[in-house]
Amino acid sequence: MASPADLLEALIQNFGTERHAWQIFITSISSPKPPGSSWGVPFSGPRVLRFFFGPDPRWRSEPPRQVAQHAARAAGHLIREKVGAEVIRRKAFAADLLTAVDQQCEEAIQRIVQEHFPSHTFLGEETAEEGAIEALETREGWLWVVDPIDGTTNFASGQPMSAVSIGVAKDGQLRVAVIYEPFRDELFTACAGRGALLNGRRIQVSGAKELKEAVVASGCAPNPKSSAPCLRAMTALAPQTRTLRILGSAAVNFAWLACGRLDAWFEVDLNSWDSAAGALLVQEAGGMVTDCKGSPYRLSTRPICASNGLLHFDLLLGVEEWTSGKLKIDCTVTGKLLPELLQRGATGFYDNGGATNHRHSAVMLTVSIVVPNFFSEAECRHLRSLVEASWIPSLVSDAQGRTEQDYERGKLENMLAQTRTSWSCMMRYAQDSVVERLEHRLVSIGGMPMENLERMNAVRYAPGEYFSAHHDGKFRPLTVFVYLNDLEEEDDAGDTYFPFLGLSFRPRQGTALIWPNSCDGREDDRVLHAGRAPKLSVKYGVNCFFNINEMRHMMPHPKEYDLDECTEYEVRQLGRDNGGKLVAYQLCSYPKLVAVKRFLNDEEVEHFLALLDKDSQGKTMPSGPFRRGTQTLRIIDFEETEVVKEVEERLVATGGLPLSHLGPLRIVRTGIDRGLCNRGCGPKSAFICLSESDEVFFYRLGLRLKLQKGDALLWPNVHWRGDDPIEDVRTVRVHLPLGPSDEHRTIGIDAFFHDQDLREQRKLRMFCEESG
Repeated sequence: MASPADLLEALIQNFGTERHAWQIFITSISSPKPPGSSWGVPFSGPRVLRFFFGPDPRWRSEPPRQVAQHAARAAGHLIREKVGAEVIRRKAFAADLLTAVDQQCEEAIQRIVQEHFPSHTFLGEETAEEGAIEALETREGWLWVVDPIDGTTNFASGQPMSAVSIGVAKDGQLRVAVIYEPFRDELFTACAGRGALLNGRRIQVSGAKELKEAVVASGCAPNPKSSAPCLRAMTALAPQTRTLRILGSAAVNFAWLACGRLDAWFEVDLNSWDSAAGALLVQEAGGMVTDCKGSPYRLSTRPICASNGLLHFDLLLGVEEWTSGKLKIDCTVTGKLLPELLQRGATGFYDNGGATNHRHSAVMLTVSIVVPNFFSEAECRHLRSLVEASWIPSLVSDAQGRTEQDYERGKLENMLAQTRTSWSCMMRYAQDSVVERLEHRLVSIGGMPMENLERMNAVRYAPGEYFSAHHDGKFRPLTVFVYLNDLEEEDDAGDTYFPFLGLSFRPRQGTALIWPNSCDGREDDRVLHAGRAPKLSVKYGVNCFFNINEMRHMMPHPKEYDLDECTEYEVRQLGRDNGGKLVAYQLCSYPKLVAVKRFLNDEEVEHFLALLDKDSQGKTMPSGPFRRGTQTLRIIDFEETEVVKEVEERLVATGGLPLSHLGPLRIVRTGIDRGLCNRGCGPKSAFICLSESDEVFFYRLGLRLKLQKGDALLWPNVHWRGDDPIEDVRTVRVHLPLGPSDEHRTIGIDAFFHDQDLREQRKLRMFCEESG
């Protein structure tokens, strides 16, 4: 009697090799199966073999990602089997090759896509019509953008370095990315807002922070006019990097960047089918993709710069001059040479003595520089979320008084300003990995040591709030101010105004203004400036100051532990039953990390969860590149209920800092990626578990703590060395999800003690909530 496997093989021979097109149920053996299906698993019951012929109607409901994966594998099979195929013709340029397999792969992909989604539009490299790319931005509905063999020259030469690239967009926005490298059987996938995977395992970009540490790739386009700028840029970049590579496939470059094998890559003339899948893949892995001037990626973008984000600005500086043909401009500030910035489209306006404003065409001003897209849109949103509900009336710097006692007196580095009605929040150094990345980027543009960078100071201007004309001080050689949002188009106010220069800058999200504050050791009065009040919407920004003194003192990063080499504690098993009395158990003496079991009783936990249920945001999963970090679900007002008031007082008694320094409690969805848990803006933090259970991993202390609902942890963010505060990043943490998906993340309360007497300061001025 023939075996089930023999019967299956006979069936395939009789009905064709395209297994995806047929519904085949096998209940007794493992078998190839369509993506996402649950059948084909060994069956423990009677060994019965059943076949059902014909197209499987369930396949038509498969999400685009699964169909794209299946189509990519089908094309990849052909690539692997026919590598080294003969070139049948050349396209517009001698180096632009075409083989019969290119067409076969595209036809196979298109057939699968149209079988499942007959109404979707298909744009393939080998069948694209003239002008198709230009219409991408306005195309509505679903669009499949496909390069059947990315790296045809490699393929035709018998070199195993080619890939299938499939990007799926809806209404012009990328939703799905699939890159399949058949020679290594590596399937890279991403969905917008859900991260990037390699063969089902989550991937992320590298941590290289400087070009000298980086492996950078580029390419040689078939068009000589496009390849020449790339070669010039590579020649200029070579001395600045660890090494350069030309792999011959844009899709492979994107994929390797997403998983950390490359740190950056660029090319000046790519088509949408070369970049669509790769751009989304890199963004979902935590990287950045822009054009060579720093503008956000679009489907029609041809010049591409992609990186891990940490060194993106350095890449732009090194590439733009040689790829755009524009001039390089130098600017010396207080004896230090800023990085050689390149001209970009300006976002500022020139005010000519009250005459009509004219858009400024150059960004290098007499003493100021404008850098569009210095922070990405996601980074701007992330910074705003970190400081949410931590605003106090804006302060001005006081270079004195930075001792431990000054924390208690509320005099850390600021004092109340009389010349401004805006609001501020001083962030922590390396408050999370995104902040640390931006600090490195600031240093790269400022040309000053990291130690001289002050803590980033976020600012908020509600309609009518302002900061009158002022100077940042000669003790600050350089100021970098970054806008964190756009104002409404109807809002013609809210600009940053330099009266002596006659310059006015309208806020543009992510744009940085850079200026020196001193000349020959004296204040430069030309950069006196004012933050003028918006009329209709709230303006957000962040001040980044470089000081003449060393300001940034960091505890050295210790080893990062894996889960299998850490010490575990079950908080509920600590000590004896104390009859309801709260006891703080010290789990680590340096830094002082304590745990309190049953910090909240069951009724109090339910009370906080009921507060969360009033807010629908608690049911919304986050999106974007930092979605696996801490997500604030609800901000609880000071003393909002009697229960809240009692818990606040309990935190103060346990934490040892005044109630006036305790910020609003936040109900959060916990962060499950290392580096993306919010440490808070102040010297001490706490976490209270609201889920049935939670596991918190302090991966630089090697401590894995198992909590149950109501249990609490408290730890410091600052260590004192004499009178100097040292940022203690040993207490960074990550929460372990309860299941395989993001939906299994736990819920808890983040409590942050601040440098300033937050509650008293907020009584001094009315806070205007943002409408909507």
